[in-house]
Amino acid sequence: MFEIPWNVIAMQFFFGIALGCIFVLLSSGMSIIFGLLDVVNFAHGTFAMLGAYAVFVVISLSGSFVVGLVSAVVIVGIIGMIVEFLFLKPLYGKDPLLPLLLTFGLSVAIPDLIKIIFGLIGKPVNYPEALSGTLMLGSVIIPGYRLFIILFTLVALISLWLFLKRSDLGMIIRASTRDSLMVQTLGINVSRIWTFGFGLGVGLAALAEGDLPAADEALQAAVAQFESQWQLLPGDELRGAFIAQHLAPYQGLLALALQAHQRQPDAHTAAQVLQRLDALRARALVERLRQGQASSNDEAAEAQRASLQWLHRRLQRQADEGEVSASLVETLHETERQLLEHTRRQRLATPVAAAPALAGLDLSALQAALGEHDAVLVQGRLGDGLLACVVRRGGVQVVRGIASFDAVLAAWRLARFQLDALRHGAAPVQAHLATLSRRAQQRLQQLHALVWAPLAGLLDDAHRVLVVPAEGLAGLPFAALHDGLCYLAQRHQLAEAPSAQVALRGLQRAPVPARCLLALGESSRLHHAGDEAMAVAALFNQGLGLGQAYVGDQATLAHLLQHAGSADVLHLACHAQFRSDNPMFSALHLHDGPLTAERAEGLALRPGVVVLSACETGLAGQSGGDEQVGLVRAFLVAGAARVLASLWPVDDAVTARFMAHFYGALQQGLSPAQALGDAQTALMVQHPHPALWAGFVLFGGW
Repeated sequence: MFEIPWNVIAMQFFFGIALGCIFVLLSSGMSIIFGLLDVVNFAHGTFAMLGAYAVFVVISLSGSFVVGLVSAVVIVGIIGMIVEFLFLKPLYGKDPLLPLLLTFGLSVAIPDLIKIIFGLIGKPVNYPEALSGTLMLGSVIIPGYRLFIILFTLVALISLWLFLKRSDLGMIIRASTRDSLMVQTLGINVSRIWTFGFGLGVGLAALAEGDLPAADEALQAAVAQFESQWQLLPGDELRGAFIAQHLAPYQGLLALALQAHQRQPDAHTAAQVLQRLDALRARALVERLRQGQASSNDEAAEAQRASLQWLHRRLQRQADEGEVSASLVETLHETERQLLEHTRRQRLATPVAAAPALAGLDLSALQAALGEHDAVLVQGRLGDGLLACVVRRGGVQVVRGIASFDAVLAAWRLARFQLDALRHGAAPVQAHLATLSRRAQQRLQQLHALVWAPLAGLLDDAHRVLVVPAEGLAGLPFAALHDGLCYLAQRHQLAEAPSAQVALRGLQRAPVPARCLLALGESSRLHHAGDEAMAVAALFNQGLGLGQAYVGDQATLAHLLQHAGSADVLHLACHAQFRSDNPMFSALHLHDGPLTAERAEGLALRPGVVVLSACETGLAGQSGGDEQVGLVRAFLVAGAARVLASLWPVDDAVTARFMAHFYGALQQGLSPAQALGDAQTALMVQHPHPALWAGFVLFGGW
């Protein structure tokens, strides 16, 4: 399916040989230990790790790569002999499982000790400048350090062979592996030979480690291969699945970039951390936005969508009658699967032109798009650690070790529990609303201490902050985080984006002036929706704009498809459904059927503002690489510059007041982020519980 150039194959073959050499050194040491002691050393890899850290420590102290390499063998060899003498020797001649259990215990205990001493993130080992070059064989690039590994392994193996074959000690070791009793009768202390052999074996293991620069090269080569193949895949489904299966090299490169920044915290290493942190974010979405709106004349797909509309209407009638057919639900889901399969096959059948490789985030363009008091906050996760890059016009700051990610998720679950107390509105809990508001504020203050307080010094003077949440935090209401004095909504104008590249696109693509509004209010199931749509349209008609509203049985897909392309602002007030089982069919339910995310992607919208005034329209299904599939993504793909959506069920009466404030500010010429902030701060005076005012989030930019 993919054509890989021969020089890339040759380079990968050479990398494979170099990697095989490392395994040869590891296996040689393990063979000596097993042949001499008859012990399966479960901790062999652990001793190799000790060798890597020994190299790091010695080079840090001496500055010499050669001294570090030699010292690693000696240090780990001595440690190995001590372990054999103190722990393994008493077990010889007993149950053969005992040495295995002992070495297994060492393989668990020693890494934990290393973490305590050196921390959770590995340490970089720099090789000499003389080994940093490359050798060109035709069009094949051979890194100098890889060549050194191969040559060094050959020298080490030849030296080991000569030692075992020609030296007296080597011959004694070989004899001990065949008949230790006979060697002992000749007056040779076999016990000492065993101790030396164990030390030699783990010393060879240590020799195989300390290769972080080569790891960076290998990971970059792997990523280059993934990138070339990813570009050829037609369709978001295949691309998302492919990325999800190849996260490890990207995460490895991020870890190496963090190590480099820890060693030398400057502008270059900070930019590299940001680039690698954003490399996996919403890749399929970035490519879709780069390609622009795709035209579709697929009659078969339209026929399947029409079938879905009919099935939804029939199911709705059954739901109104109080009896839903399980077989009809299964037919609906099967039709959805067939539609996705059809579109996937159509994409596969469409010839894929060779696209230029994605250059990644243009950091200089991102910084140029920021004002003096603007910031972009890009969160990330590595292991259990939350980290962040704060991008300002003057540079990038990397902050590591912000908090335990598990602790953040636990705090978010507790805060969400308090927000869900008003899931069915304020009326049922009106008598306890003051107490519930205090509890919610306390939980959100704890969450603020974990995810925002460590960054406050970098963001305090930022009037506008565009947040790229870490995976798992996309539904977190940043505006509702409380610092003990006020909410973030009172300090900053906030917006979100799924990646820094999408954020850059949003900053470079300001929404058109809000002059023409199209509002649809489906009021057969939500009586307030029609009133809301009429009120919003009236606000535009009172000013210099033009507002058009379709409510009740006029709030149809046909009217949406007819007029949406000419609207600067699209307001949809209706019932919504987030489909965690199939996010592409999350939907806004209009009078004649659902507008699904799959169908919304095909709308040809102006770069304006889309307001999804319905429950949980901001939720999304996440796959590898933070591909947040849902309604917000669909409207961004359709051409919207900004999307305002909700994170949880919204109170009808409060939402009406919220929309009045929001559109009033928008009509005055304020940006969507300013209008959102004004509406939130105005509402929290009358409705202090965050569930009532913090549910709406702006996506795409300010």
